[in-house]
Amino acid sequence: MQAFNGANVLMRETFPFDQWFEIEVNVNLSSNIWKILIDGECKGAFATAVSAIASIDLYPTSDLTEYYVDNVSFSHDPAVTGFALDGGISEIVWSKGRLVGSIDKPAFVLRNNGTTNITSADIIVSRPGLSDTTLLLTGFNLAKNAKKTFNLPNVTLKGGNNKVEARLAKINGTSTDGEECNNRTSFIFDAVVPAPFKAVLVEEATGTWCPWCPRGATGIGQGRWRSMRPPGALLGPAEGSPATG
Repeated sequence: MQAFNGANVLMRETFPFDQWFEIEVNVNLSSNIWKILIDGECKGAFATAVSAIASIDLYPTSDLTEYYVDNVSFSHDPAVTGFALDGGISEIVWSKGRLVGSIDKPAFVLRNNGTTNITSADIIVSRPGLSDTTLLLTGFNLAKNAKKTFNLPNVTLKGGNNKVEARLAKINGTSTDGEECNNRTSFIFDAVVPAPFKAVLVEEATGTWCPWCPRGATGIGQGRWRSMRPPGALLGPAEGSPATG
């Protein structure tokens, strides 16, 4: 399950398959906190660009999708108030490929939903195959509704399912804030194992009259493709060709 805000994935979580379950979207429009609960358990929360609700659209993502919806309800409480101290984390971004062995420092967003400025945060990070790590964030000052992007420690993708989770343990030295549900976020996906005995062939502007000149080999040797996974063959443009000017 994924929550999108335009091109950005705000949160990812799992849900029960082949059984009935209850999904609840609990929105605090005053603080712009959108909570997702499954069978009464909070799975995460996020903020949106526009703190308003117009409608809900339930539709399949493909012609192979089958699901049933029953007992839809809606309620509104105008008496909800904001928070003095509240921080929320969301939007873990993985910028590398999804091959086994890929390494990245995923980015995430810390947002201040309260009236008190946030100047420090303790983040507990869970990564595949490793013990939990505490990330200490200082040296910033977030006013109300402000947000800042930080990076988690290195994550190396393992074979199969990978889940990376970040949990907000403390803000400004205290472990209690206004909304507990927005104190965690995660991303989940399967890493792909490269097919054995296969390699990648990269051609960079080789369709010119001089394929034997050293220009391409020089560029490749400078490291442009050194991080390619899996390893493979590299062909570059020729010196003095239209590709190089």
